[in-house]
Amino acid sequence: MGKCLLCKKDAAEDKTYFKCDVSKRALHINCASITATEVRCLQLAADTRKLKYFCEDCEQGLLLVPILKSMVEDLKIEVEKLKCANEKSLHEKDNQICDLRKTIDELKCNYNAPGLPFEEMFIEINDRIVKSNNIMLFNVPELNSENIEDRIKQDRAKVEEIMKQMRKDEALEDLVKVVRVGRNTGSKSRPLRAIFSNNGVVKDILRNKKRLQNSTIKINSNQTNMQRGMFSKAFKELKDRQNKGEKDIAIKYRNGVPKIESFKKEGKS
Repeated sequence: MGKCLLCKKDAAEDKTYFKCDVSKRALHINCASITATEVRCLQLAADTRKLKYFCEDCEQGLLLVPILKSMVEDLKIEVEKLKCANEKSLHEKDNQICDLRKTIDELKCNYNAPGLPFEEMFIEINDRIVKSNNIMLFNVPELNSENIEDRIKQDRAKVEEIMKQMRKDEALEDLVKVVRVGRNTGSKSRPLRAIFSNNGVVKDILRNKKRLQNSTIKINSNQTNMQRGMFSKAFKELKDRQNKGEKDIAIKYRNGVPKIESFKKEGKS
């Protein structure tokens, strides 16, 4: 039968011992601090009595059960967070791949003749990928201070305020940093670039920028030199055609490329 858990002496096959109901280890009745009534109860068959006896090790273990359960629940929550973060990361990578393919298609479509040198195409693709995580904000008041940290702090606060006005508070979780663009002359506020951790947030902000109605602040995508050149060319063509009397035309983006297209006003057949 083994030895008594407490005195370490042999536990004989008689009525002088009982077992822990969990570990089944033997204990002498005289070694355990229990009453005569408890002894009589414990000597009954385990399946017919309600009183249970736990040795010290098992009792300590049972006390840890609620703590362990709480730890398991916390681990489940952390695993779920990691799972969601991983799914979000995969979704962002898928979006980046789609954007990359779209950029390549745009470049092929618009620069296939006479042909854009491979090096320039590679630089343009990389530049667009980097800038796709950014937005440009114009007419955001700039703090007139020599302390760079103070200026950055206020610029970030301004971006946070704008996001809240657009009801896009969740975008602030992905805001990496803010940077003023151009030399500080002190005469007017420079454009403000807000850099986010992924372009999904940027797309959502650009889709909802009309929520800033009645505001002098303007929000645009952070375009490359090539993209700005394409827009300037399309804008010049638009003005030339309008000056010649052409009406109901506007710039529309098709696959990321600015095109002049006609449109019908409401009420016209």
